[in-house]
Amino acid sequence: MRKVFTIATTAAFFAALAIAENLTGNLLDTSCLDQKKDVSACQANGTTTSFALQVQSKTYRLDDTGNQQAILALKNRADRSTDPTVAGGPVNAKVTGTRDGEMIKVDSIEIQ
Repeated sequence: MRKVFTIATTAAFFAALAIAENLTGNLLDTSCLDQKKDVSACQANGTTTSFALQVQSKTYRLDDTGNQQAILALKNRADRSTDPTVAGGPVNAKVTGTRDGEMIKVDSIEIQ
């Protein structure tokens, strides 16, 4: 009986860790970050293909699914300028997903 309880408790613990969470922050261009290491100069724009999300002072890279969703969300946002390649101000986003170290496995993304 004790063994069954231990297995059930362990399974519940790991299931709780895998629950998706909402993270809100600024979308960044990871290729720019890799070169410049300056967050303020690496805001995402219409030509960005690899994204990161800065939440407070922590930066998380998006997985491949998240990158594709971010590209579509940027293209479809209502307030984009006539030239989407022009860098504007910070792009705020709400990302729902699961953190895996420095990476977010994205379920959905919403540009705010």
